[in-house]
Formats: sequence, C-alpha cells, structure tokens
Amino acid sequence: GGSPPLRMSQQIERRLDDVVNLDTCRVEMALDYRNHGLAVWTTPFDDTQNGTNFFWEERTNAWQQDEYSRKEHCPLSVHVVDGAAADDRFILVGGRDGYVRRLDDFAETDDGRVIDSYVFLGPIKTANIDDVVLRNMLTQMAAESGDATYEVYVGKTPELALASSPVSTGTWTAGSNYMNWNQRTGFAHYVKVTSKRNDLNLTNRWLHDKTICEYSTVRHRGGQ
Repeated sequence: GGSPPLRMSQQIERRLDDVVNLDTCRVEMALDYRNHGLAVWTTPFDDTQNGTNFFWEERTNAWQQDEYSRKEHCPLSVHVVDGAAADDRFILVGGRDGYVRRLDDFAETDDGRVIDSYVFLGPIKTANIDDVVLRNMLTQMAAESGDATYEVYVGKTPELALASSPVSTGTWTAGSNYMNWNQRTGFAHYVKVTSKRNDLNLTNRWLHDKTICEYSTVRHRGGQ
C-alpha cells in the first residue's frame, strides 16, 4: 500500500541460499488469506528433484518448511481464488503432472498419501554458556487434538543436539498431560513433536497449546 518493502526472510536466509537458484529452479508465491500468511514454492527445473516449500505465518512471524509427498506435485504455477464466501477463498496449484489441485486445510491425505508433520521446539539454553538440566515438562494439547509423539534431544551445541538421537520419548494426548520427567544435562535441548498414525494408518491432526519446562543451570567455572 505505498510502503517500502520490508525484509522478512532473515530467519530462513541460509535455507533459502541452499535451495533458491533462479538458474536451476522456479519460484512461485501466493498470499494465503485463510491462514494469514505467505506461501512460497521452489520447483527445480530438473523434474527428478523434489522442491522445498515455505510458509510464513503473519500472527507468529514464523516460517515453516514442507515438501510434497510426490515430486510430481511441485507447482509450475499457482493461482489465488478470492471469492466472496469463505469457502471460495483458496489456492490452486498446477503441478508438474498436469493436474490442478486445491489446497485444502481439511484434507486427510496428500492426494492419497499420508501426511506426516513435525516441529522442533527450542533450543532451550542460556545466554551464559551454562549447562542446562532439563528436569520435567508439562504439556497442554488442544481438546480436539489427536495423539502426538514427543522426543527430547540434548547436545553440547544446538547443532549437535539436532543431529543426536533422542534421550527420551513419549506420547502426548488431548488436554492436559501428566508431567514428563527427563533429568538430562546439556548445553542445548530440543523437543521434537511429531504426528502419530491412527488405526486407519492416517496421521492424527494434532494441536499443541503449551509446554512448560522446568530446568536448572550448571555454571562452569575456570579451572574446574
């Protein structure tokens, strides 16, 4: 609206550097009014490669990353339908395979394939280079949420924590969950929340409200 452009991709700058090369890929963008954000697709010209997609959510100023289950779904064009009624506002995606598909928030599958999702919460660390003892977690899931799996990762650096194996795991269910005890020590901690499949082999829709972590610090002193 007449305002100068503002940079909004600082959080994912390195990821964009890895996937966006306009000599080798096509970039499509569309405003998603229904979900209050901006959708970005990168489709490699090499049709044997899958693309990487991003979504920026205005309410949290956060970026999410995803991939389609089939590389044939990568878009060559997108179009925003902005009708008068709420159900008439959606995004059409024209894929490599020649089909036009509609993005649907209520779809149970990705055109017949299971949808898997996960998020990393963290890193949990201090600004004083202290070791952190993650003692316990108390989690609230939405009342209509399906089951989700949580895993705790610990490392001497955030990068090592992400690359490590989980030190504890469990399941969170709808509503308030029992306290999860960890007692793990490290410089950085992450909590990964992953969708869990139900009896129909479909992934549960999960909605995470809040996780409260109790931790203490171990201060490193010179010579010790």
